[in-house]
Amino acid sequence: RRRQQSQFSQLASSVGSDIHRTASRLASLTKLAQRKHSLFDDPTKQISELSAVIKTEIQDLNLKIDKLQQIQRADVSANTQELRHENRIVDSLKSRLMKTTKDFKDVLQMRTETVREQQD
Repeated sequence: RRRQQSQFSQLASSVGSDIHRTASRLASLTKLAQRKHSLFDDPTKQISELSAVIKTEIQDLNLKIDKLQQIQRADVSANTQELRHENRIVDSLKSRLMKTTKDFKDVLQMRTETVREQQD
């Protein structure tokens, strides 16, 4: 039981840190996408690279959360209180990741609109 609990805790902590890191990258991407740029100061390459990194991180985080749920389900010795606590942790991480994913999609949409405006 302790081994599974430790594995769950370590992975949950890692996922939380990774979500924070991805959200920080997303903040940088948002700043790049919001800034008005001249023809000679276009950060398209930076935006593309950062977008690719964030997309990969979001995919990896989804896999890690799936793994977290597998660990949780495999732990048949957990009592009701422990299960509720682990459920809250997973739900919180999923919620944070969903918000980060939504914000990422919003930034990409904003960037698309900005590029269209610059082309007109």
